[in-house]
Amino acid sequence: MTLPTDHGIVVITDEADGLKTVRVCAGFRDGEPIDVFAMHRSVPAVEIHAGVNLVALRPGGYRGFTDAVATVFRDDAGTVHVFPPAKGMLDR
Repeated sequence: MTLPTDHGIVVITDEADGLKTVRVCAGFRDGEPIDVFAMHRSVPAVEIHAGVNLVALRPGGYRGFTDAVATVFRDDAGTVHVFPPAKGMLDR
């Protein structure tokens, strides 16, 4: 089954149980994601692909967030992949 692909700022949170929550949102302000429109809960792994800049630890327990729009999807094994957007995608 093909899963949806989202595009936005990505915020990754380490949870107490060792899993992660990945939010796709409009931005990140004052340590919080804003206008979250997609969320992947209980994620065992997140793969940050080449070309994506993840800003390191921030207050509030966040592991990090992207400094630009990224492409996000979750594969059949549960891993969330974070890619840079396809060339020209943001020019539309």
